[in-house]
Amino acid sequence: MKKSKEQFSSKSSTHKEAHEEVTTDTDETEKVDKYSFDNVKKHLEALPSIESKIELIETLKAEYLQEDLVWDLDRVPFNRKCDIELIKLHRLLDLRLKIENNNESKES
Repeated sequence: MKKSKEQFSSKSSTHKEAHEEVTTDTDETEKVDKYSFDNVKKHLEALPSIESKIELIETLKAEYLQEDLVWDLDRVPFNRKCDIELIKLHRLLDLRLKIENNNESKES
C-alpha cells in the first residue's frame, strides 16, 4: 500500500519526512526493509524530540502489526523492539521532566 503525502500532512514536518523515508511502496522486500529496526533507529537519531520519536515508533508499530508479513520466529519481532524502544524513550522523558522540575524547585 503506497502512502501519500496527504496522509501525513497533520504531523510535524520533521516526523513527516522521517516517516516518509521509512515508508516504502508495495514490494515485499521494501516492506521488510521498512520494518528493519536498524533503519528505524537511524531515522530516530535525526528526530529532534522524544515525542516525535515516540510518534514515529507508535505509527510504524501499528502499521507493522496490520501488515500481512511472514514473521521470522528466530528473531525478535519488530513490534517487540518497538516496545523496548518506547519504554526507553518514556523513561528518558520522565527523567527529563524530573530534572526540569528539580531545577525549577532549586531556583525558587
